[in-house]
Amino acid sequence: MRFAFNISKQDLTSFHKLAHRRLTTISKANSKLFVANLLAWIPLGIATAVYVAMYRKYPDLAHDLNVVLGALIASTVLLVVSLLYKQHIYRSAILS
Repeated sequence: MRFAFNISKQDLTSFHKLAHRRLTTISKANSKLFVANLLAWIPLGIATAVYVAMYRKYPDLAHDLNVVLGALIASTVLLVVSLLYKQHIYRSAILS
């Protein structure tokens, strides 16, 4: 037997929040997610700090450092976009 129903995006968002909260509580994922976020964002922060320090110390290397800055910004944007894309795929799979 097959059932069909429609679900709105608002209902899906509410369900996603409830399910996420429940799974987080059951699996004690808050600490795991905290560590994962640290592992992802701390190196980017360190790279930014090193970039600023080198930019101040060696102003004659501005062009080369701007290339590094572009790569740093691109990697940060791609990291955020990949997280959003993963969420989009998850939602579209649930809605289908």
